[in-house]
Amino acid sequence: MLRLQVIKKLRSRSFKRKYGTDNIPPLRIVLLGAPGSGKGTQAEKIKRDFLAEPISTGQLLREAVSKKTPLGLKVEKAMKQGELVGDDIMFNLVSDIVTVKPSWLLDGYPRTINQANRLINLLEEIAKPLHAVLYIKVDQELIIERITNRLIHEPSGRTYHKMYKPPKVAYKDDVTGEDLIQRHDDTLESVKKRLEQFNSYAFPLLDLYKKMGILYEIPSPSSDIGYIKMHEELNLLTEKLRKKTQ
Repeated sequence: MLRLQVIKKLRSRSFKRKYGTDNIPPLRIVLLGAPGSGKGTQAEKIKRDFLAEPISTGQLLREAVSKKTPLGLKVEKAMKQGELVGDDIMFNLVSDIVTVKPSWLLDGYPRTINQANRLINLLEEIAKPLHAVLYIKVDQELIIERITNRLIHEPSGRTYHKMYKPPKVAYKDDVTGEDLIQRHDDTLESVKKRLEQFNSYAFPLLDLYKKMGILYEIPSPSSDIGYIKMHEELNLLTEKLRKKTQ
């Protein structure tokens, strides 16, 4: 019932519904939230409603690891040790994409003040400034429960949850029937370490984005509730950007 109400409410207020797909201005967004806060889920909804292409640095890094490139080997070593990947590696990975795509949504980057400043400076140099940072706020005890019960179909990135979104056949992907896995960094010990890391770097970033006037805080006890607020904020932003281009 709640999901149906959410869908009806968002449709009635949708920028895309009001102006059409061709009139949605390019959006350049950073999605910030702790591991397990639902960034991937919200990114797909934003893509559907506002046509901003999700760029998941986590997925890009996993692809590099699977291909066993020199970059991938460095990434694999850092991930296994529960460490953050170096700034230069991440910047090169991201800059190749954001300088080409007109409308995008960054998930998982920047993670440090240095990375944020380098991204902001790059976008200013090419006259494509960052429009918004969406901060998804979720209780961290809830995050621990979400992640430690998560299952992944590694080739596609499809996710399941043992309690809330179980596969039709235990530990098998619904589409291909292939095995599902639990990532090595989704164990309780690893999750707690990742949350500590997130807390250490997130607060300085939040201060920076707040001073820039582009921070939007999105309380999100559930995906549906969080997206109502997110959708409202993005509707206002796209309306503002549309008027600037008239």
